[in-house]
Amino acid sequence: MLPYACEGIGQYFFYSQLKKLYLCIRETINDKEMLLPELKLRRDKIRSLMAQQEIDAALITCNVNLIYTYGRVVSGYLYLPLNAPARLFIKRPNNIEGEHIHSIRKPEQLPDLLKECGLPLPAKLMLEGDELSYTEYTRLAACFPETTVVNGTPLIRKARSVKTNIEIEMFRRSGIAHTKAYEQIPSVYRPGMTDRQLSIEIERLMRLEGCLGIFRTFGQSMEIFMGSLLAGDNATAPAPYDFALGGEGLDPSIPIGANGALLQPGQSFMVDMGGNFYGYMGDMSRVFSIGKLPEQAYAAHQTCMEVQEEVTAMAKPGTACEDMYNK
Repeated sequence: MLPYACEGIGQYFFYSQLKKLYLCIRETINDKEMLLPELKLRRDKIRSLMAQQEIDAALITCNVNLIYTYGRVVSGYLYLPLNAPARLFIKRPNNIEGEHIHSIRKPEQLPDLLKECGLPLPAKLMLEGDELSYTEYTRLAACFPETTVVNGTPLIRKARSVKTNIEIEMFRRSGIAHTKAYEQIPSVYRPGMTDRQLSIEIERLMRLEGCLGIFRTFGQSMEIFMGSLLAGDNATAPAPYDFALGGEGLDPSIPIGANGALLQPGQSFMVDMGGNFYGYMGDMSRVFSIGKLPEQAYAAHQTCMEVQEEVTAMAKPGTACEDMYNK
């Protein structure tokens, strides 16, 4: 039993029904009524960690965490008490209604609205310290002058790091759509293409398979577009971002990826496109060749495959990522 009160059990399925719920995931992944118990499960994962740190409530306003806890992006605040149902204080859109949904214009209204709901102000409140700007963080903290405010980003990220069955199914579906797009890459290549031209065609394939076209990364200095196509000497160009790959890019304002180089016969190129299907980021890298490559290239590729297979065999529950990296 978790050391806090679960919210609105009457509104949702019992946890014992989660297995039954999973059986219908493949047919009803987008069904709102099915998703409600999933969102409650995610919120309760956060509550469990809050209880361990004696945190009374969380105030969530960043897009990714709103998707995780509420299921969609809104302009507003999800207030997550330890011992009461979550409440959504929303600015936009203004057409969302519900028992625990309240209209709000500015965060300074939060304390009075909480009192109107019969909720005590928290003694200890967590905010998304690593995502919010300094101005946003201090403004929200100032709304609760008698409250101890702490950074809740590590806690939320820890809760999100262990995926639910539905999240895993979303990854599976994303991978299937991603694969369908990649299978068509040879069909869109034409002799005389530049890496940029082929990259555009691949991006089109991704969108046609359902890619949403937006890619979120964590960190203020991190930026990303749909992905990279790297060929020739451009594949060795370093980038300033925390990605495994580089590339000169097309402009100094985003120095990564394709640089407009002509794709040549006897050359290999790697496609590393991100896929955002169903709101979850995926990634897939594949190497293609334009005609025949030197035998040394095939030998190097085979070595990479053997390394991948060995690391995959190690990737079991309980294995430290550090041990896999060192191997």
